[in-house]
Amino acid sequence: MFDYDKWQEIFETIRKNKWRTVATAFGVFWGILMLVLLLGAGQGLQNGVISSMILDATNSIWFFTDQTSMPYKGHPPGRYISFTEEDLEYIENNIEGFEFIAPENWLGGTFNIVYQRRSGSYQVLGAGKDYFNIKIYQDYTAGRKLNLLDNMESRKVCVIGDRVQEALFEPGVDPIGKEIIIKGVAFKVVGIFHDDGWGGRFSERIYLPFSTFQTTFNPDKSVRLFAVTTK
Repeated sequence: MFDYDKWQEIFETIRKNKWRTVATAFGVFWGILMLVLLLGAGQGLQNGVISSMILDATNSIWFFTDQTSMPYKGHPPGRYISFTEEDLEYIENNIEGFEFIAPENWLGGTFNIVYQRRSGSYQVLGAGKDYFNIKIYQDYTAGRKLNLLDNMESRKVCVIGDRVQEALFEPGVDPIGKEIIIKGVAFKVVGIFHDDGWGGRFSERIYLPFSTFQTTFNPDKSVRLFAVTTK
């Protein structure tokens, strides 16, 4: 039953406390707005991470290095820790349960890549022999992937993303077998791929055999990250 007196009392209280009512309503509105924004941002971040990881084998684990945050045995914080090739060899020979193990290194930032009179800035990475058994959802549109012999013989070959192809090569030109220049060194293109990772930006990458990358661009032989798949 409608209680007229009760509602009259409510409206009378609101009328006498206008600013308090407005402040309370604004506080409720602001709280709900922040909740909606935070939930949306969290879902967007989750979708971004999933979209970047879904292109890798579902049983893969990626190990990264970073800077130290605490002092240790006289060493100051802020030291950059890297894996070594010996670390990977030890893991491969002494730890069971891994099907594939593959390092990845990259040149910091992007570099100007040149083909004849065309050029563009792209990320250059070194990929271990089993790397493309872990990053399995790259779609190769021409040529082939990097293989075991490329790494064993430290061949100066590379695979490029289709966005790199579009920028460096004129329409109708087949990049396979052509040489591009990376930091003054010539590399023969043996494959072209498309990678949807990070909204297709992974298609702006160039991969070299890991051994070639180390001897050509990384004389200290450090390793920034490696990936494994479990059996």
